[in-house]
Amino acid sequence: MEPMLLLLLMVVLLAVPLWQTFRQNKKIREIRAMQDRVAPGERVQTGAGVHGRIVAVGETTVDLEIADGVVTTWERAAILRNLTREAEAAEGPARPAPEAPEAPEAPEAPADGA
Repeated sequence: MEPMLLLLLMVVLLAVPLWQTFRQNKKIREIRAMQDRVAPGERVQTGAGVHGRIVAVGETTVDLEIADGVVTTWERAAILRNLTREAEAAEGPARPAPEAPEAPEAPEAPADGA
């Protein structure tokens, strides 16, 4: 019985790091896919924590406007988050605006002045 318990413990100890590696690789693939889809006008955050709006997208670089009239060039791989798409995802699907309730009619004043 003891060798089976030892074997089970070894399998678990090997499976946990392997599972974490798969999760980490999935996250890396998601970030790279997001980096490939960035477009001008979107707000992003770099790995260094700089927030900016994408002005232009090159093959391997992006130009970020980090303040009015201040444009810096970054490697596309430096983009960590797409803040525009995260905000859109948080808002959920667009909902139609609720209709305003009709105003109640004002009572008419008597015609005879009383």
